[in-house]
Order: sequence, then C-alpha cells, then structure tokens
Amino acid sequence: MKVKFVRYEEQYKDDVIKLINKSFDNHNITDILEAFNVIGLVGLFAGHAISYLNITFCVDVIKNTKYAMINHVCVDEAYRGNNIGKDMMMEAITICKSNGCSVIKLTSSSNREVANKMYQCLGFGIRETNVYEKVI
Repeated sequence: MKVKFVRYEEQYKDDVIKLINKSFDNHNITDILEAFNVIGLVGLFAGHAISYLNITFCVDVIKNTKYAMINHVCVDEAYRGNNIGKDMMMEAITICKSNGCSVIKLTSSSNREVANKMYQCLGFGIRETNVYEKVI
C-alpha cells in the first residue's frame, strides 16, 4: 500500500476533521490547521485523507534551540497495520530536521499501546516528568 504524504491544505479540511474526531475526544482542531507555526501532514490513499499529524515549531528561549511538538497522530482504523503511522512519523522527522529542530517532543496516552511501541521503535524515549495542566 503506497500512501502519499502531503502538507495540509484547505482542500483536506473536512477529511482531516473527521479523522481527528474519530481518533480523539473533544478536539477542536480548526484553529490549529491554519496556525502559522504548524505544519499538517496528511496521508493520502486513493485521493482520501487516511492519516494525519501536525508539527508545531517552538523555540526554547533558555537553551536557544528550536524544537518541534508532534500532535494528533492518527491513522484511519481501516488502514491500520500497514506501517502508515511509522512512514508518516519518518516523514515528520525529516520535516523537523529540515526546519532546524534539535528535539522532537510528543505525548501519547498510555492506553495507545501500538502507537507507544511505534514511537519507541523510532527512537523516542519516555521522559520522567510531571505534566501539569490548568484549565482557565
């Protein structure tokens, strides 16, 4: 199965939103799709978006380095098990490198066992940290 990975464009918006809503609860991705510091990566098969992730570029002002945050990694259930997630992540890593990032960060729910195994196989390590959140 050959999937073509392209940068997100407006023409993929409806398919991407459906894909995100199938994969994640309570995510309003509309603003993220058009953010200036975000690149969306869409996997196309037979003209349809079957996978998606986005890369947010950030600067660590203390270390004076550029890093990337990868979010919303998803593959349509009907196409899972074909290495699409892995191939998409490899493409994302290439994009991050070409944009001068020295680190890539991502988070993944512990119940996403297949995804977590894939991240570890791609060289991502688990950080020992507390993640805090305050809804305001």
